[in-house]
Amino acid sequence: MKVTLTNLPPEKTNSSCLVIPLLTSEKQFPITNKVDEISDRYIHDLIKIKDLQGRVGNTYLLHDLPNIATERVMLVGCGTGTLNILEYKKICTSIFEVLKSSGVKDILINFNSIVLEEDKQEINASYKLRFLLTAMHESYYEFNDYKSSADNKEVNKIANLSYYVADKDLNDIYAEQITIGLSLDSALTSTKDLANAPPNICTPTYLEVFCNSLAKKYKSLKTYSLGRKELEAHKMGAFLSVTAGTEQEPKLISLSYTGCKKTSAPIVLVGKGITFDTGGNSLKPPLAMRGMKYDMCGAASVIGIMEFLAHAKLEINVIALVAAAENMPGAKASRPDDIITTMSGKTVEILNTDAEGRLVLCDTLTYAKKYKPKYIVDLATLTGACVVALGHHRSALYSNNLELSQKLLKAGDASFDKAWQMPLDTEYTKQLESKFADLQNVAGSDAGSVTAACFLAEFCKEYKWAHMDIAGTAAHFTGAERGATGRPLHLLAEFLINEAEGSKNY
Repeated sequence: MKVTLTNLPPEKTNSSCLVIPLLTSEKQFPITNKVDEISDRYIHDLIKIKDLQGRVGNTYLLHDLPNIATERVMLVGCGTGTLNILEYKKICTSIFEVLKSSGVKDILINFNSIVLEEDKQEINASYKLRFLLTAMHESYYEFNDYKSSADNKEVNKIANLSYYVADKDLNDIYAEQITIGLSLDSALTSTKDLANAPPNICTPTYLEVFCNSLAKKYKSLKTYSLGRKELEAHKMGAFLSVTAGTEQEPKLISLSYTGCKKTSAPIVLVGKGITFDTGGNSLKPPLAMRGMKYDMCGAASVIGIMEFLAHAKLEINVIALVAAAENMPGAKASRPDDIITTMSGKTVEILNTDAEGRLVLCDTLTYAKKYKPKYIVDLATLTGACVVALGHHRSALYSNNLELSQKLLKAGDASFDKAWQMPLDTEYTKQLESKFADLQNVAGSDAGSVTAACFLAEFCKEYKWAHMDIAGTAAHFTGAERGATGRPLHLLAEFLINEAEGSKNY
C-alpha cells in the first residue's frame, strides 16, 4: 500500500473516498463545515433529522455529495473532538472495518483538527498518522497460512492512502511517521506470524531459518547461530537443561543490526523463545498447556524489531539474541531436584522444570556480556503471576538502572504500549536461596513474577539491564481473541527511535 501526504484542500481533491470527522454538537470542525457548505448543506440537513450522530466510532458512508469531487464521503464520529488514545484507535479501526467490505481503493483522510488528550504527554499531531497506520494493520491482519481454503469473505484492501497536512512545512515530520508506521506494519506482521505459527512448524530451527532470510533481505542485518554442540562448548548448562528432553535442536540465534559506526555500543535485546512449553517433567495440566506455542513471543518480538530497524534505517546498533528451545518431558529431561551449572558459574537447583524460561535466559544474558552493551533488555512470557498482577493491559518492567527504566516507561506511554515498573528488592531475592546450590529456580507462589525477575537480576549485575514480563500482553493464549498482539513492539520501536544517534524528536 502507498501512503502519501497532500497539502491540497481535501474538499477539492479527487479520490474514491474522503474521510472527515463528525462531532456530536452542531458546531463542526472546519473541514466538515467546508464540505457541508460546498455540498449545499447536505451534511447539516442529515444532522438536523438525526440521521448523522457523532458518537465515537460511528461511521457514515455517503455517496455523490453535490459539488464534491470525491465519489464518497465518510463521516467518522469523534464525540466532542477531544479523544483519548483508545477512542482515537476506535475511530481509526472503524474506518477500515467499513472499507473492508466496500470497493474503495484509495482514500484521503483529514483528521487535522482532532485533538488527543495525550497531546500534553508529548504525543504530537504527527503521531496520529502513525496510530492510523497501526489501526489499519490491526483491521487487515489475518493468519490463514494453514487453512486449506481461503475465507469466502472477500476483503477489500486500500491501495493508496493520502493524509492531509495543513502546513507544508510539517511534511518532513509526517513523512517520518509514514516510514515508521509502514516499518511497524511489516514488523508486526512478522512478529504475529511467527507467534501464531503452530509449534510443529515453528521450531528453534524454523526461527533460525527465518532470521537467515531477514539477513539475506537486508544488508544491515547479520546472523549466526549456536547449536547444541556450541552451547555445550560455552558451558551453558542452564540452557541445555531445558532442551534435554526434546529431539529439537536448541538454537541461540544472534541477529545484529548496524545502523551507525561500529564503535558505538549496541543495545542488546534478548527474547525468550520456548517454541512449545509442556512444563517438562513438571508437566502442565492439559488446559494449561493450550496456547503454549506463544511462549516464544519474546523471541518473535525481538526478531520483529530487527526487521523494523532494517526497514526504517535507524542510526543505532542493536543485537537481538533469540534463546530458542522446546521444553518437553522424557527420559533425558531435567528433573526436579537436579542441580545444574550456568555459563556464569553459578549453580541452580531445579525445583520446577516448568520454570524453564529463566534458565535459557540466564545463560543468554551471561553470553550477552561479550558485546559490551549500552543496555540489555530481555522480553519473555515468563510468569502467569504477571497476568494475575497486571492483567492484559500493561507489561511488567523490572530494571537495575533508573535511567533505562524511565526511558522504557516513557516509550511505553508515548506509544500507548504501556508498562508498569515492579520491584527488585533484595527481600524477594532471599526467597531464591537454596540449601544445596547458589540459587533455586523457583521461590514458591508469592510474588512469582518478582522472584523470577530477581533470579535473572543475579546474572545481570555488571551492566544496565531491564526485564519485561509480557505474559499478559504479548498474546491472548485462549478464547475467542486467541492470537498474538505484537506487543511490546511499539514500545521497543519508540525506545530505539529515541536512542538512535542523530534521530530527531519524533
